[in-house]
Amino acid sequence: MVRLKYVEYAIRTLEKENQATIADQLREISGGENLQEKWEILLIGNALKLETDANDIRRSLCLDYWGNRFNVDFKSNLTASTVTTALARSPFDVVIWSSGENGTNEFGKGDDVVPPLPTGN
Repeated sequence: MVRLKYVEYAIRTLEKENQATIADQLREISGGENLQEKWEILLIGNALKLETDANDIRRSLCLDYWGNRFNVDFKSNLTASTVTTALARSPFDVVIWSSGENGTNEFGKGDDVVPPLPTGN
């Protein structure tokens, strides 16, 4: 859960600093074969804004506690019938979560670790 708080901080920071939604920033990344790779490229390219180095970015913002890449998807791609409420209610247009200890993406169900529900701003 702590790593997902770092992820939320990174998203908020990059949206503020770059004056664009995190989804728009990911769409602008030309490299990477999937959103996980684009996420890493975006973070490393903004390491100074995040005040951290590339190794820390990979370890704390790209990999979960078990060493697996975080799941990254556009919220618009997720259907309410397949995801948990926490994923569906993400305050961002991109949702990031862990597949949990078993390493299987269960879209926020099973042992997946999801960001906490927003508490209202």
